Amino acid sequence: KVPCVSHTMGGVNAKEDAKRYRDGYPGDQDNLSSNYNVDFYKGKIRSEPDGDYIDDIHQQWWGKYDLLEAHHGYIQWIFPIREEGVNMHAHKLYVHEIAEMRADPLVMARVIRSYRMMLDFYGIVLKDEQTGELERNPHNYERRFHNLNTCGHNYLRITRILKSLGELGLEHFKRPLCEFFISELAPPTTTTTDTDTTTTTATTATTSTDTPTQPKKKNSLLANIAPSLRNYWLPVLKMDAERQQCLDRMRACGLFVDDDDDDDDD
Repeated sequence: KVPCVSHTMGGVNAKEDAKRYRDGYPGDQDNLSSNYNVDFYKGKIRSEPDGDYIDDIHQQWWGKYDLLEAHHGYIQWIFPIREEGVNMHAHKLYVHEIAEMRADPLVMARVIRSYRMMLDFYGIVLKDEQTGELERNPHNYERRFHNLNTCGHNYLRITRILKSLGELGLEHFKRPLCEFFISELAPPTTTTTDTDTTTTTATTATTSTDTPTQPKKKNSLLANIAPSLRNYWLPVLKMDAERQQCLDRMRACGLFVDDDDDDDDD
C-alpha cells in the first residue's frame, strides 16, 4: 500500500485550498511568457521527467497500469492546474493558456482522452461526454478499485484531475465522478413506493430521491476513499448547489467519517 501522507495541494489546508480554487485564485498574476502546458497539449514538447508526447502517452501508456501507478511525473502535465506541484519539471497553468487550450478543439479532445485514460486506470468508463455519465469498466473494475482503495496517492491525483477539468471548461464532468464514487460507496438498497418494492443498485452516477429502508454501509471495494471524497473532491465542485446536493447524499448514506465537519465552509 502507498500511504497517503497528505491530501493538501498548494501548502494550505483543504478548505482554504478549495475556496481559493473556486474563487479563481484572487490576486494571481498571469505569465504570458509561459506556454508549456499549451505546447505540451499541442504535441510540441514532451512531459518531464522521463515522459513523452501527449499522443504517445495516450497510445502507449493506456492500460499499462504499473507504469501509470509508479510514474509520478506525467499527471501534472496531462492535468495542469493553477498551482505549483511537486514535479519541478512541470509548470503551473496560466489564464492565457486556459483560454488558448479551451479554444482549440484538438487540444480539448486530447484533454478528454487523458480523462478517459485515467478513468480506465481507476476501473471506470466515460459513457457520455455530454453529460459526464460514468459506469464501471466490466473488464477491470474489481482490480482497479482495489488499487485505488489501497494506493492513497491516487487521491491527490483525483483532486488534481477535478481541478484541471474545471479550469479547462469541463466542469460538467466533475459532479458525475463524485456521484459515481458516492454510489460505489453505498451498497444496493431496497426502496419502497406506494405500489411496489424496488431494489436499486449503486453502480451509476444518478441522484435518487428515494428513502432507503435500511442504513447503508460503505462498500469495501472503495471504503478508503470516503474521507477524500468528502473533504477534498466535493469541495472543488464550483456550483454551490451541486456541492450541497452531493454532501446531502453522502450524509443520507451515512458516509461521513468521525472527523468530518458537518458543513462545507465557504
